[in-house]
Amino acid sequence: MEYGSDRYKSSLIDAARTSLPITIALSDSYDAEGMLEYSLGVFLQAAGKAESADVLYYCVRELVANAFKANAKRAFFAERKLSLDDRADYEKGMKDFHREFHENYFELSKRAARIGLKVRAELRLDGDSLSCAIYNSAILTEREAERISDRLRQARSFTSLEDAQAVMDSIEGAGLGLILLSLVLKKTGLPPSAFSIVSKGEETVARLVIPMNDLRLTGMEELSARLVRYVDDLPTMPDNLASLQSALADDDVNMASIANQIAADPSLTAYLLKVANSAAYQLIRRVSTVREAVTIIGIRGLRYLLLQYGVTLILGSKPIGAAEIWRRSNQVAFYARYLARRRDSFQSDADDVLVGGVLHDMGMIIQYAVNSKLIRQIEAICRKRDIQPRLMEDILTGLNHSRIGGLLARKWNFPDVLIQEIEFHHRPWAAAPEYRRVVSLVYLAVCLCGVSDKTIEYHQIDGAILRENGVRNPAELDEMQDRISKAFSQAAASEGKSKSVG
Repeated sequence: MEYGSDRYKSSLIDAARTSLPITIALSDSYDAEGMLEYSLGVFLQAAGKAESADVLYYCVRELVANAFKANAKRAFFAERKLSLDDRADYEKGMKDFHREFHENYFELSKRAARIGLKVRAELRLDGDSLSCAIYNSAILTEREAERISDRLRQARSFTSLEDAQAVMDSIEGAGLGLILLSLVLKKTGLPPSAFSIVSKGEETVARLVIPMNDLRLTGMEELSARLVRYVDDLPTMPDNLASLQSALADDDVNMASIANQIAADPSLTAYLLKVANSAAYQLIRRVSTVREAVTIIGIRGLRYLLLQYGVTLILGSKPIGAAEIWRRSNQVAFYARYLARRRDSFQSDADDVLVGGVLHDMGMIIQYAVNSKLIRQIEAICRKRDIQPRLMEDILTGLNHSRIGGLLARKWNFPDVLIQEIEFHHRPWAAAPEYRRVVSLVYLAVCLCGVSDKTIEYHQIDGAILRENGVRNPAELDEMQDRISKAFSQAAASEGKSKSVG
């Protein structure tokens, strides 16, 4: 069954309601992340435990990542005729393996699968307890079992991220993952016994047994409340922008009158001309008057541009890191619009994805304003562990930046398509079906920007979305990224020349 199909979804729902186990084959690591999140989300929704999905997904994802890495390590050692049990061989092999794993993860995973090393997940709801088991067809060595036992013992002594930070900075691989996993279990009120990892027959089994009624999702409520209060305290959109938006929604809108209203506001005029002439819009010629800009951008584009102006006016660039967020968001916007304009069926979505790209990370500015130190720590952990930032934000702050952005977009009465782009830009498979393809373009644009600065790799991007956009292997992804990156550089250079001429 193909994941995401009606049949697959029905099997998850039936398993949740009948207490029968359901097995999810994960031998292809390419699709594991999206498949896991989708499966766990549907399963828990059917079980009436949807509020637990993000935290539990993080735990399961960490265990699956460790299983794939263990398999890749075995394939690597076997090819070099090195023994995992021999201390000298192990130290020699691991030095090369870390480099090979980071540079060629996908190929290593395929090689492991070819020699029979596979991973599967099993979900089962038995009464009020959820069992998540990750089966790996590679048996733990004695050395690995000792290392895991030592890490778990060490992890259980930590009570916060700050306690673990010094040790985490010096740990690689599964050891760091187990420390993070232990912190998650502790923050959600679960005992150490909730997690176990043992060899059973010809497999290694990592299991989480979670009494759902004992799962506490309030460990981060103080910071969550501060984030929500910050959003609630932000002002609504300025009256002049609300008036313009209302006028633009009128069927008999007078664009000359709209242009005059904008021209009466020097700050808004400057912003309109700046954005209209930016790399993102890729206009054939530079515009110098409000009337020209309004005519070229059109009603839909202008409504979105006014939203952008209102957001930047209210949020500004004061929090540390905000200026970099806006810079990166403009790059994402260019990438998203580029992708949309080069597919006939997406041409009409170009304005939607453009503004979605500009505003997708506005929730992150709120996080920086409330607790920039913690957000910096989260970013460091995510870079080290190849973890999606939103997952660690959920675990350590109770709200990730996508959800905060969604709260803000609803407060300001944004169009539904824009709310979806902001809230689900890291997980388009969770967006409403009618908006999924547009959200997927913003997601892919975010990923391509990550590929550009080497913070995201091929195996971390949802395989189905890559295939929908004609990407079937790492080389094709690099070619796509290189093409769009060059177009962005050329557009930015052209924008700079226009400014100097103006």
